[in-house]
Amino acid sequence: MNERDVETRHQPPAAAGGRGPEPELERRLGAWDATLLVIGSVIGTGIFITSADIARVLPDARLLMLVWIVGGLLSLAGALTYAELGVLFPDAGGMYSYLKEAYGPLPAFLFGWVSFLVIMSGGIAALAVAFGVYLGSFFGYFSPDNVLATVPLGGWTWTFSGAQLAAVLAILALTAINYLGVREGAWVQNLLTLIKVGAIVVFCVLGLVVSAPEAASATAASPVELPSGLLAAFGIGM
Repeated sequence: MNERDVETRHQPPAAAGGRGPEPELERRLGAWDATLLVIGSVIGTGIFITSADIARVLPDARLLMLVWIVGGLLSLAGALTYAELGVLFPDAGGMYSYLKEAYGPLPAFLFGWVSFLVIMSGGIAALAVAFGVYLGSFFGYFSPDNVLATVPLGGWTWTFSGAQLAAVLAILALTAINYLGVREGAWVQNLLTLIKVGAIVVFCVLGLVVSAPEAASATAASPVELPSGLLAAFGIGM
């Protein structure tokens, strides 16, 4: 199959009765929006949340940098792969379309439902809970320790905390914004990404110009004991 075959194959078919091509999704996001979307997702999950977990198992700064370099190369390889797939198969659906082309409709169908029920919803839940925990550090009402309700369920008690409330409100707010339209969602996403990038810049500047009030504790910085050694620790960091 050459590029001409691919282009011909993916042209929208004409509707019945010669009414022209079928409607397609509007391309409302530009290069700037797409770039900030990727940066925002990487910063949100990879820097503010998981960096502390990586440092616990790899306390050496050189190993930390090596994890980021290897992870960055793998991410770049994945990005280039997606870019080529997007050019060859310019259909709406992303991974669903690519899996359908490669393995058939059943694996693509299963991936779509797993993505909807587990992958995407689980990632949204994790980020929302992390947002609630961080917000609780500034506002005590949204702290995980502030239990708002308890419901006994047999031998188990379900608790609802302020952090969970903040997580639910964040999901509802962002859902409402994206429901208004693609451009509205992009504006909010761009603003939040710029705020996160600005926060990282501020942290870097403060780390260089402000002296630490006290020396770091060797006990607090001790790594987690890993019986499998350095290779397992590096794998956890990745």
